[in-house]
Amino acid sequence: MRGHITTSAFVLDPSTRQLLLIHHKTLQRWLQPGGHFEANEAADPLLASALREAREETGIEALQPHPEYLDPITGLALPLDIDSHAIPANPRKSEGAHWHHDYAYLLLADSRAPLSPQLAEVHAAAWQPARAWAAA
Repeated sequence: MRGHITTSAFVLDPSTRQLLLIHHKTLQRWLQPGGHFEANEAADPLLASALREAREETGIEALQPHPEYLDPITGLALPLDIDSHAIPANPRKSEGAHWHHDYAYLLLADSRAPLSPQLAEVHAAAWQPARAWAAA
């Protein structure tokens, strides 16, 4: 497997003080929610994939693209970042080492909304101070 497309979401509360993260089961790290792109019929399929992953992994339904990242002509959300990174082999999934080509979106959500992480995928979901991650 050479690589595939993934999507992810950096979710901030409207004050931009809190960042929503998941604790990844395989990598044992706090990361932004995300996962493999699945083709869909949405007008903006990559954004739809990032929204789906964030909803599944955190339980938060009310997610919105950050208005600063909407294309003024098309109205479609623009990625905050496009990153290719190496993924180690995972014998449990019978996967060799490969690449993820990730389209990351900046989203907003209310940090008071209840979290309901998908525990089959993640250990936990939590709002954390954005300032701590900006320095990392």
